Amino acid sequence: MRQVHVKSKLAAVLLPFHYNNDGTMSVSLIRRTPGGAHGGQLAFPGGKYEHTDSSLLETALRESEEEVGLHHSALSHVHSLNPIHTIHTGYIIHPFAGLLRTKPKHWQIQTSEVEEVLTVCLDELLDNHDSHYVNNPQFDTVGHFPCFRVAGHPLWGASYRMIRPLLAAYRRQELIFDAAFGGSD
Repeated sequence: MRQVHVKSKLAAVLLPFHYNNDGTMSVSLIRRTPGGAHGGQLAFPGGKYEHTDSSLLETALRESEEEVGLHHSALSHVHSLNPIHTIHTGYIIHPFAGLLRTKPKHWQIQTSEVEEVLTVCLDELLDNHDSHYVNNPQFDTVGHFPCFRVAGHPLWGASYRMIRPLLAAYRRQELIFDAAFGGSD
């Protein structure tokens, strides 16, 4: 088990999934605005835990509403996933998978943090699974990191590590959200 640094910071993100008309499933991501430690990178809506948040789920929901206008009432189910430890920034990120009742027609983007929202079908991610690698230009890290390509941008790092096990389950047809979340509304 990996040792967590005493000064680790808490964060939470939401992986917003929805079913497509053909029965496949998609997930929405954000591309961060330029600047900062994660500028320009693909990620899931979310951010730092605030002392006013009653839980990490509240953090993920609050940040999702702030960043893309996704209100918690748009979710039919939410499920906690295993935390991800970041290598360079010292965060413990608590991801939550959420099933959207329907995909929003228009995202209300907080332009100071989010450049755009991208939605990708999980089948498309499976088609390019582990076929791409990216260098980490921000931290002078030697080596290549696995990634998926989404609209020409690499999905890598903590976000890659969050979605990868869900894709493996989806491939095995085990990721059936209605069953995973205790039925549909």
